[in-house]
Amino acid sequence: MVAPANSFAAVIADCLSRRRPIVVCTVVRTAEPARYPAGVKVVCPVGEVPRSFGLAEAEAQSLIEKLPLTDPAAAPRVYEVCVGPEGDSLLDVYCELIQPPVQLVVAGAGHIARPMAAMGLALGWSVVVTDDRADYADRSNFPAGTDVICAEFESVWSRLTIDTATAVALVTRGHEHDEACLKALAGTRPFYVGMIGSKRRVRTVMERLHSDGVSAEFLDRVYAPVGLPIGTETPAEIALAVTAEVVAVWRGRGEWANAEKQTYYYGR
Repeated sequence: MVAPANSFAAVIADCLSRRRPIVVCTVVRTAEPARYPAGVKVVCPVGEVPRSFGLAEAEAQSLIEKLPLTDPAAAPRVYEVCVGPEGDSLLDVYCELIQPPVQLVVAGAGHIARPMAAMGLALGWSVVVTDDRADYADRSNFPAGTDVICAEFESVWSRLTIDTATAVALVTRGHEHDEACLKALAGTRPFYVGMIGSKRRVRTVMERLHSDGVSAEFLDRVYAPVGLPIGTETPAEIALAVTAEVVAVWRGRGEWANAEKQTYYYGR
């Protein structure tokens, strides 16, 4: 019997909450419905032990051994799989990769963070806002669904999973906090890191970090000053510019975004 839907859903929800990609394999056509009924599933969080739903242990193991669970890039597609003791049971199995949503982490819970959180949530992203001031890192300041963390800027990153589907926007109140965040992030690979500030503030932070041993490769990936150059004035407009830049980078337009800023700020 197929496992209850809520059990399957709970596994998926748990994996996504831990930002683990998952390969989900579903039997869509079967020549042996008594042993491998259509609709049964194997769920494999990438790098973890697969789990089956609706299969006996022996049948589940036979199916798992034939599936490309170690190659999430191979999904989505339908595979023909021969299983059973004699290898004579032909199944069609649909494999799909479910990725966690884009995670937007906003460091600095001031006036820019509030509209940014709303925009990120509207785009279907997972949104985290952090600040070291309790009166700013207050859930009541942000839309429902925002994960708000009150913690020191240099230590909060150990509480988060910063992966290649993560964007980090540094909109703190001072360059010392930007430095602390960038130092902590230097060993990670978010697809986007942006830092607010004037050209002078950005240059000061970058020079100090480079002298402290932060690699040029990492610093070169920081989008600063943050946001597309659309002539912003209000906090909401700045939030829009930053969110738009995150979208551009996520969709493969990072070089274009950088070129626009080079022209706007430096005339080249």
